[in-house]
Amino acid sequence: MSFFNKKSLILTVILLLIILFFIFQNLVSKKTFFDSSCTLKYFAFLEDVPFDTCSSFQPLFCEKEKGFADLIPNCNKCSCAKDQVCGSDGHCLSYFLTVPSNVVANKSFEINFRVLDEQGVVNNQSGIIIDLLSLKLTPNVPFEISNSFEYKNGVWIYNVTVFSEGTFYFEMFDENDDFLVKTNPFIIKNNSFQDILWGELHVHCLKEAGFPCHTFEYARHIYDLDFVSETNAPFQTKYSDYKKRYKQFQNDIIIFLGLEWVSNDFYSHHVVLFNNILDFTSLRTFDLINSTPDLWNFLRNKESLTIAAHPTTKICRFSECGVWSNNDDNRVLAEIFSGYAGSAECFGCPYDSSENSPNYLRNAWAKGIKVGVTSISDAFIPGTTMPMPMTSSVPNLGGGLTAVIVSDNSKEAVWDALKSRHTYATTGDRIILYFDINGFLPGDIISTNQALNISVEVVGTATIANLELFKFHDDKYELFASTSSDDEFASMIIQDSVVLNNSFYYVRILQTNGEVAWSSPIWVEG
Repeated sequence: MSFFNKKSLILTVILLLIILFFIFQNLVSKKTFFDSSCTLKYFAFLEDVPFDTCSSFQPLFCEKEKGFADLIPNCNKCSCAKDQVCGSDGHCLSYFLTVPSNVVANKSFEINFRVLDEQGVVNNQSGIIIDLLSLKLTPNVPFEISNSFEYKNGVWIYNVTVFSEGTFYFEMFDENDDFLVKTNPFIIKNNSFQDILWGELHVHCLKEAGFPCHTFEYARHIYDLDFVSETNAPFQTKYSDYKKRYKQFQNDIIIFLGLEWVSNDFYSHHVVLFNNILDFTSLRTFDLINSTPDLWNFLRNKESLTIAAHPTTKICRFSECGVWSNNDDNRVLAEIFSGYAGSAECFGCPYDSSENSPNYLRNAWAKGIKVGVTSISDAFIPGTTMPMPMTSSVPNLGGGLTAVIVSDNSKEAVWDALKSRHTYATTGDRIILYFDINGFLPGDIISTNQALNISVEVVGTATIANLELFKFHDDKYELFASTSSDDEFASMIIQDSVVLNNSFYYVRILQTNGEVAWSSPIWVEG
């Protein structure tokens, strides 16, 4: 056999092996013609879906395509979740319309509109005719909208100016004047004032689920967040890739480099955030750290903070674990809610799923541990409020959001707010919450023997079912005051003349649509 014939044979064999490899991959991923089911795989979740039936994750339908069983979006057969519409391409679609929570009168600001499918991904096949959409402002006061809109990164952007002070929301209507979606509430004043910024501090890279990472671009452009951190486990973090994406998007959105310390479930997991890229090093060292005291010692000279993550899960769900057995000034926050674990507020509180764990935040606060609150998704898309298969211990639960109270929208202002516990948390809706005692913000510590003037103001996204103020004193929690409303507005102004040392207050809001918000406590030291 000539040299050229041998070379041709070798190339033919290599080509056949490549073809066989791809055939094998196709058979593994899609199943064969003879199989009678499909496999729904999302992260660690597996579901066997019989042929010609819907999966548990709407609207995926198991059908045979080109001889193979595969999951195809088919909302006509599988329907859609509440508040979603069936798209012409089979996907379930959701409309999102967001604005900043605080706006200065007579200054232009952006309204962002996007259409997302059931996985929280931009859908460009919605059939929406953007030129025929209209915006209406409630209350009805004069506003100006630019004649053109901009389409960027899957989002339609409108530039709007409102000329009056007050609390407002926009509604969007289609060409038939049918309602589509409304914005979160926003407050307009004539001058600058305390701002509320929204973020996600515990989200994972989509590579874990077999998709490319797009944490930062989705956080900014699709979910309209102000700050974000991607927090994979150290052994899952590719430092060079993370650093490269950070540098690419750091001018688009406030990014805190981070990770999730997962080495010892006895202490629960902890999210670690860094304020600068220089301290985000030695990632493999975190896999060798076996306790929170050792973790905090390692972080001692780094500009960092830690957040107790889902403190009522795993070992900490059924028995007292080490999550609150030690404390350090580095740990300033804890997750009161996550799309993964539900609520960690207290036994029987809204969205509690932990079967009377001794490790709730109320338990920590009662021990004198001063941590503010965050709310996160712990999923693969930052800021998503849509449930994903088996990423939640509570059915149909989406991710939450963390709000920070700042004087400006700089990275340093957000970092200082996180370190100072100037936060509140929601189950996903952008509820506006103002809570102060004698002018002090959530997360602050007051030293006084004078009467406490307590003020709470809420602008919800639905009717306020309950606005509750809790007081902790003498080793017990008391519902100190509560009110309700017939609309989205609620407030209370009260005075507490019984000032007790080592007491604290926090606020919880319950809406008729099931959404909840929690403030960080304000502590009082007499």
